[in-house]
Amino acid sequence: MPPHLSHGDGREIDLAVFFQLPDGRAMRGPPSLSGYSAFEPPRREAERSCVGVRGPHQQPDPPAARPWRLDAARTADLIRALSAERRVRRIFIEPHLKRRLGFARDGKVRFAGCQAARHDDHLHVDFL
Repeated sequence: MPPHLSHGDGREIDLAVFFQLPDGRAMRGPPSLSGYSAFEPPRREAERSCVGVRGPHQQPDPPAARPWRLDAARTADLIRALSAERRVRRIFIEPHLKRRLGFARDGKVRFAGCQAARHDDHLHVDFL
């Protein structure tokens, strides 16, 4: 499944994160057809991963005035439910969102690395 580095064994799925409008109302679906590229960038530049590393993380952030935002509460609820599931091996998300959403100590919630796709627009869930 290009450009994915994985997903070839049928045990991995991507799920769009939840989004909301700037006024806080929930969106019914992702801002893009697939949910990909609707990035939720770090709040501070110091939180950015992969600075200076060539690869997928060089994709530009959306404009600050974008018509969507991460719905942190619903996304955190989804991650919490997935992490509690014994059949889930790991969940990939960007480090700045892992901290922001309260999963800094959750070993199942991880960073996929600088050569993998950005995971600030979707979650990668890997099952046992």
